[in-house]
Amino acid sequence: MQLTDVLSQLTDWFPVEDHKERTIKGGSKWYYIPHQAIRDRLNEICPGEWSTTYEGPHLIDGEPIYHCRLTICGITRTGIGDKSNEPSPYGTSAQRAFRKAFVDAAEQFGIGAYLDEQTSEKTKRNFIRYMQQSGNGKAAVFYQDARREADAAKMSSASRDLISDAQRKRLYAIAIQEGRYTDIGFRRLVESQGFASSKDITKTVYDTLCDRAKDPVLAVTYNQEAVASAS
Repeated sequence: MQLTDVLSQLTDWFPVEDHKERTIKGGSKWYYIPHQAIRDRLNEICPGEWSTTYEGPHLIDGEPIYHCRLTICGITRTGIGDKSNEPSPYGTSAQRAFRKAFVDAAEQFGIGAYLDEQTSEKTKRNFIRYMQQSGNGKAAVFYQDARREADAAKMSSASRDLISDAQRKRLYAIAIQEGRYTDIGFRRLVESQGFASSKDITKTVYDTLCDRAKDPVLAVTYNQEAVASAS
C-alpha cells in the first residue's frame, strides 16, 4: 500500500458528529477532532500500515513537550505537543502533551488540516455550512457575532431590507404550529442563519427560513440543541 493510495481518504473531512468544541482565548469557540477519531480513521483506512514513536517528555520552562513521529505507509512526519494547545482538559500535563503530539503529526499529513478554515472569515463559512448539513446549528451560533459584524460593515441598517412585523409573526406561527418548534427551538433556528433575533431577519432568507420552520425533523434537532445549550 502506498501513501498516495489512501491520502485522499485520510484527509477527508471527518463526520460532523466526530467534532468536539472548546473555548479558546477571547471566549470564541473552536471545533477540533480528538485523537481517538484520528486513530480510528488510521485503523480503518490503513490497518497495519501506520505506527508511532515518541521522544520525551522534554521539559521546557517546567512543562512537558513530546515529539511524535507518525509513519504511514513508510512516510514519516513529526508533530510536537504541549499541554497548552491540547484541547482536552483531561489527564496530566504529560498525557495532554502526548496526545497533542500525535494530532500534530497527523496534521502534517493533512489529516484534520481543514479545521484551520475556522481562522478565516472567508473560509469559515464553508466550515459552518458543512457542520449545518447534518443539523448542527451550533457552529453558526458560535460565529454569529463575527458574521453580523462583517455584514454591518458592508451595509447600513437602512439597506438591510428587514422583514416586516407581520412576516415575523407568520414565521413564528409556522414554526410553532406546523414544525412543532418550541420557543427556544425557534430561537435556535433563527440563530442558525446568523441572526441574533427574529427582528434581524432579512427578506433574502425569509422564504428559506419558512421552509425550515415547517420541517418537523429540523424542529426536533433545534429543540434538543436549545435545551442542551441552556442546561
